[in-house]
Amino acid sequence: MAKTAYQLDKLAPRADAGGSGSPFDPLRINLNKALGRFAAVPPYVIADGKAVVLGGGEPVEYNASVMPMRIRRSGDREWFTLPVEPLVSVSARNTIVRRKVAKSQTGGSIKECWCRDDYEVTIRGVVTGADARRYPGQLLGRLMELFEERRSVETEQGMLQALGIHWLAIESVSFPHTKGLNNQSYEIKAYSDDPSELLIKI
Repeated sequence: MAKTAYQLDKLAPRADAGGSGSPFDPLRINLNKALGRFAAVPPYVIADGKAVVLGGGEPVEYNASVMPMRIRRSGDREWFTLPVEPLVSVSARNTIVRRKVAKSQTGGSIKECWCRDDYEVTIRGVVTGADARRYPGQLLGRLMELFEERRSVETEQGMLQALGIHWLAIESVSFPHTKGLNNQSYEIKAYSDDPSELLIKI
């Protein structure tokens, strides 16, 4: 995740914060153990490589997101960067057809077919609104647009690209209970896809 430092009075001289790399997405900051809680950094802008908090505060160095994840639907021109760099997990398995042989002397089964199944991708993240008094409904709506697309969506993310995954078929999305009115956690489960043309033109 992106790292920065922010002076929060004298209670937390330094703290680690994560952001998506976009100046329009709010940062999330992890305060020290003395405070024992999470808090949101006030609204900020990026200027000359430094994060400038609106309403006061000294500029601090700001590093862009390490591995952002961008998604767009087939008809969209612009990418949607998932806020607060989400956690992406990928699992894979082989599909094996096993046949039992009657009265086999060696034991075990005969493997007739061996092929790789789809990658299973799980995306866990949180959307956070800058206003602590308002629910981030607009950002949640963007996530639901991806779920309701009913076709594969294009994606860009470092690990997925390394595995050759450029399209995702979203199977499910969930929004578990999250503390804070302006916070909402989400989990997306999807399969890798290759939207190739199945109809042959004659």
